[in-house]
Amino acid sequence: MDVDGLKIKHPKLGLFAEFGPTADGQLTVTVSTVAKMLGINRKTAYESIRRGEIPSIRFGRRIVVPLAALDQLLSQSNDRATNTVRESETHRG
Repeated sequence: MDVDGLKIKHPKLGLFAEFGPTADGQLTVTVSTVAKMLGINRKTAYESIRRGEIPSIRFGRRIVVPLAALDQLLSQSNDRATNTVRESETHRG
């Protein structure tokens, strides 16, 4: 998926990109962009931010998501998913 110049791979498949500044130097992205990146709708993204599941920064009424924090969140999720798969394989065998 290509979102605003970022190459994103699906984290559920164990593939994800390390996020850094975008081509134009942005360190944050909008909630709409995060929703596209994660494959969720905008409402779900805002609800996840409200619950603290997606890290965000508020500037007045504007909410943005730091790419570095999003990368860390996806890395942790990917690590947990990998460990769960390994545990299930161990218990089967």
